[in-house]
Amino acid sequence: MAEWYSMGSFARDMHVLLVHDIATMRDPNADGKSWPPAGWDVPYRRAPYPPTWVRMQGRGRVFYTAMGHGEETWRDRPFQQMLVGALRWATGRRDADVTPNFYRVTPHATELPPVSGPVAGLPKKVQAAPPAVPLTTLPR
Repeated sequence: MAEWYSMGSFARDMHVLLVHDIATMRDPNADGKSWPPAGWDVPYRRAPYPPTWVRMQGRGRVFYTAMGHGEETWRDRPFQQMLVGALRWATGRRDADVTPNFYRVTPHATELPPVSGPVAGLPKKVQAAPPAVPLTTLPR
């Protein structure tokens, strides 16, 4: 199963290649009774957003994807084809219409879901690690 990242800050001049529609996601382990616990989806309620996009940066070409966390994704033929096409475009070997379409394709992507407290039955959120000590302050 893929792991997805939920982004909230986007360049408005991007050309969206893929849209992540959270409303269609389902937990294959859900039985509707004991799992998932009530309130589990509060932090995930959001409008569709782009996990994969391209854009121009001056004369440079930018490709981004949040996909590829799990090994199974890298074995997926459509994912591989997308990467090859993106690399060809980014290196100038292929041209494509990358007219910005962010507002048309994902008009509410910047509206983030509500923040939830702990949900019974789910692991507690991991506390952030303390900041690293800068090397300049370490004793010699």
